[in-house]
Amino acid sequence: MSIRTVFLTIAGPDIGLGHLTRCDALATAVAEDGDEAELIIACPIGSEWLSQRAPTTRWRHVPWNTDLAALRTVVDSPDEAIDVVLVDSYEISPEVRSYIDTVIEYPVYFDDTGGNVPERGIVVNGSPGADRVGYPVRSGLTVLTGPRYQVVRQAFWDLPKRESTATVRTVGIMLGGTDHRSRIAEVVSSVREIVPERISLVVIGHTDPEHTIQGVKYTGRLSAAGIRDTLRKIDVLISAAGQTVAEAVACGTPTVTVQTAENQRYNVEGWARTGCTVHAGTIGDPDLPGRLGIALQEVNDRYDRITLSHRNAGPLISGAARTLSRIVREVRIQRFGELTVAPFPLLNRDSLEEVLSWRNDPSIRQWMDTRAQIPLDDHIAFAAVLADDETRQFFRVDHGDRGIGVVDLTNIDRTRGDGELGLYRCPTLAQYRVDGRSVGRVLMSTVERLARRIGLTRLWLKVRTENERAIRLYRAVGYREYDTDDTYLYYEKGLG
Repeated sequence: MSIRTVFLTIAGPDIGLGHLTRCDALATAVAEDGDEAELIIACPIGSEWLSQRAPTTRWRHVPWNTDLAALRTVVDSPDEAIDVVLVDSYEISPEVRSYIDTVIEYPVYFDDTGGNVPERGIVVNGSPGADRVGYPVRSGLTVLTGPRYQVVRQAFWDLPKRESTATVRTVGIMLGGTDHRSRIAEVVSSVREIVPERISLVVIGHTDPEHTIQGVKYTGRLSAAGIRDTLRKIDVLISAAGQTVAEAVACGTPTVTVQTAENQRYNVEGWARTGCTVHAGTIGDPDLPGRLGIALQEVNDRYDRITLSHRNAGPLISGAARTLSRIVREVRIQRFGELTVAPFPLLNRDSLEEVLSWRNDPSIRQWMDTRAQIPLDDHIAFAAVLADDETRQFFRVDHGDRGIGVVDLTNIDRTRGDGELGLYRCPTLAQYRVDGRSVGRVLMSTVERLARRIGLTRLWLKVRTENERAIRLYRAVGYREYDTDDTYLYYEKGLG
C-alpha cells in the first residue's frame, strides 16, 4: 500500500534553493519506494521564478507559510489524503506553525539550528555539527542527527570513489543557488589574488553577468548531474556551507567553506571536525582574503587525508535519502479500521509508561526472554533509538481509545524477506473482544499486516514450551512448528 507525503518548503532569490533541493531529493527517494510525493513551495516572487528552476518532483506554488487558508486547501483536501507532512522552512507565521503542530499528528521537520522543533514528531538535522545544537530529549519526539541523514540529490547517490591528484590545478567556487549580493565576485577576486595563475578558477552555477572577472571560467546554471560532473573534475571547491558541501563530500572533492548565513554555523563547524573541509571564514569579513589563502594552503598540504575523510563520509551521505525515506514511511501512525498502530518512538511518556506496566506485569514477563522488570528510563531510552533501527520495530495497538497490546518485528532481514514476531496484550483484557475476535488474534493479524507493508514474506517466532495458551493461538492462525530446543518451540508462517 503506497502512502502520500507532502513537503512544505520555500525557495526564492533571497532564500536560495537549499530547502527545496533537499525536499526534492527526499521526495525522489520516496517515489523510488513506490510512494507518492508532492512539493508545496512558497516563493515570495511567484511561480515563474520556480518554473525556471523546477524540481523533478510534482510541485505546486502555494504561499502556505504565511497564508493559513492556502495551507488548509492542501492539508484538509478531502480528495487527497495525506499520510506524512514534512516541513522545511524557517519563515513560518505563528498562526501557520500553531496549525501544523496542532492538526498534524506527527510532523517531520528539517532543521539546521534548533529552531524547528515540534512538541512531537520527528526532527532531522543531517549536519555533522548537529550534536552541538542541544535538542530536547522527550518522549514523542524523535531527533535524527548526523551525516547519515544529510540528504543530497539523486545525481550524488552511489558514486564511485574518487582518485586523489598529486597537485591542485583547478579550484571551483560555488556559493549556492542565488547570487543577488555578488558574493561570488567578492570571493573570486580574493582567490585570484592569492593563487598562482597556473591554477584555473571555475565558478559553478548561477552568476551575475555584471560581476564577471577576466580569466575565470563560468559554467552558468547546471543540472544536478552537471554540477556532480564538474565537482568530480575540479581539485578543490570553495563553497558556502549549506547543501553544496554535502554534495562535494559525496563527490569526494576537498572543500574550503565560507559561511554565508547564520544557519550554516553548525554545518561549518561539524564538517571541519570530520576532516572533510577547512573553514575560511564568513562572507563580508575584512580578513576573508587572507584566510582563504591559509585555508587553500592547508587543503594542499593535507590533500590525501582530506580525500580519505571524504571516502569515509561519502557513502553515508549517498544513502541518506533512502534511509530517511524508510524512516518517514515506517515511523508513523497507521490505522486499520478501529485500530490505531503507533510506533514506540512517537509515543509520549504516559503511553510508554502504560505499555511498560503491561510488560512488567508478572503474567506477561514470565514468558519474556528477560523476566526481570524493566525500569521506565530504560524503556524510554529503548523507544528513542528504534526509529533508526532497520532490524526492529515495536508498536502499541489501540482499539478506539483503549490500549490493547504491543506487537513487534525483530531480526528483520529485508534481503531474505523474513523477521521474528512478538506480541503481548494488556493483561486485564483476557476476555476483551474486537469484532468478536480475541485480542491475541487481533494482534497476530496486525503484526502480519505490518510485516507485509515492509515487504516481508515469512514470519517466525519462538515460544516457551510451557506457554500452552500462546501455542494454541499460533497453531490456530496458521503457524507450524519447525524447530525446538530445551526452552523454546519455533514456529513459522509464509505471508503469501
